[in-house]
Amino acid sequence: MSHFTTVRTRLADGEVLRKALEQMGHTVEPAGRGVRGYMGRRSDAEFKVRPEGSEHEIGFTPSDDGYAVVADWWGIHGMTEESFVRDLKQQYALVATVSALEKQGFAVEQRTDEESGDIRVVMRRHVGV
Repeated sequence: MSHFTTVRTRLADGEVLRKALEQMGHTVEPAGRGVRGYMGRRSDAEFKVRPEGSEHEIGFTPSDDGYAVVADWWGIHGMTEESFVRDLKQQYALVATVSALEKQGFAVEQRTDEESGDIRVVMRRHVGV
């Protein structure tokens, strides 16, 4: 049964969102004819990813507050809507923070993915004397 759901987010920067998806292991593609769901039904989006092993796709469409996540989760294998959005928000925050600090001259020195799911990043900036 086809059932597209839309999850509104506050993830407003499309470039950061694309980079976060890529760092999660997804290939980001233009939406073309839209996001595919059950029996070939489609929903509009700006860009999309297709999780490994799934025929259905996850799309991203701009809204007033940020991008919305659009998918027919019945056909997405290996993840739930909740876990995907949670992981995406975490990766988006990491990419946005690291990008902002790199613009200020910082560089990632160390990254550790903790068993708890936390990500620890050590960044340093060398300052001339």
